[in-house]
Amino acid sequence: MASAGASLAVATSILRRAIVARPYAATLDAAGGTGPYRWAITSGTLPAGLTLDANTGVISGTPTNSGTTFFMASVTDRGAQTQTAAARLSIQVAVAPPRTKIKHFKVNLKKRAVTFRFKAQGEVTGFECALVRAPTKKRAKTPAPSFEACEGPKTYRHLALGRYIFYVRAVGPGGPDPKPAKHKFRIS
Repeated sequence: MASAGASLAVATSILRRAIVARPYAATLDAAGGTGPYRWAITSGTLPAGLTLDANTGVISGTPTNSGTTFFMASVTDRGAQTQTAAARLSIQVAVAPPRTKIKHFKVNLKKRAVTFRFKAQGEVTGFECALVRAPTKKRAKTPAPSFEACEGPKTYRHLALGRYIFYVRAVGPGGPDPKPAKHKFRIS
């Protein structure tokens, strides 16, 4: 921070992304001028669910809608010659990707088939599944899953003998679950 009395400026240029329905807090910073500072939104608005504390410069709350909101934040100092500075800022509010969980699985060794039931928390537009054959050598690398759209319950039939890994991820407006649910099983 610059010394007291120096030209006042809004030091914050980028605010971190927020997620719908998750608590958010970010602090606006000033440089120069004479504290304490007073903050205000002078044009535009903060995302729905967020508020600005005029005394601390903290933007906090729980956003309710996705989208990017632009606003002008201004700061006024308390020096002998009052200064005001402003900056155009934005906050992007994204929808969190859903979280996926495997509820139940059933292996039918006689038919060499397996069925998975799964669910997700959050807003879901669909699911993607992948079945990967695990390598037979201990130090061999497991191939990356190749996801395809699927619906539950998901059944794989006529599987060759061996070890497998089933992956499933829910997809929502915020994208696919970054941590797909997985289950290892064996057909023997």
